Amino acid sequence: MRLTLPLWEPGRCKLDSRARPSRRRSESRDLLEQPGGYTRRRSPHGNPVADRRRAKRGPVVTKSFQEKYETSRPTYLKVLDKRFADINPGSTVLIPSPKDIETELNRLGREEMITMAELRRRLAARHLADEACPAMTGMTLRIVAEIAIAALDSGIPRTEVTPFWNVVDPAHPLAAKLPGGAERIARLRTYSMFT
Repeated sequence: MRLTLPLWEPGRCKLDSRARPSRRRSESRDLLEQPGGYTRRRSPHGNPVADRRRAKRGPVVTKSFQEKYETSRPTYLKVLDKRFADINPGSTVLIPSPKDIETELNRLGREEMITMAELRRRLAARHLADEACPAMTGMTLRIVAEIAIAALDSGIPRTEVTPFWNVVDPAHPLAAKLPGGAERIARLRTYSMFT
């Protein structure tokens, strides 16, 4: 006995016009076909599982730089298992905290200007590491710089503020991210050289 299957079933075949009303092209991009002929809307981010997780977490609340400073992890060491930036695998890498960056900046002399690479070398030597992480050093330096700029804007004298401008060069990409930009850092550098 031979079984014959129908060539099409209503609601399951793409050729059946009764199953789905025609849609404009832009609307059809937002719909995903499911088994059984059902359709569902595409999620805004393209991943329905991630959207459900986002909905459970609630709205995203950003921390201020002061909160990031106060709730940061302490400085720790990590051994790399693969190459990262200019650091070879097997190296001990320092992950600095904003407090550690602030301490190192306050140790600098008033007119002493150093580069980010030199800051990383000093931090690594102080904690007996091979290198300091370039990404985390930059992020934590930004936290310290934003707090210092807020202090300057509130009227605290420059002599009582952490001198981040001794490390952040006006040509460095971090300078453009800070309030006032490269011009403000250039003014702070010239002020600290002549006072």
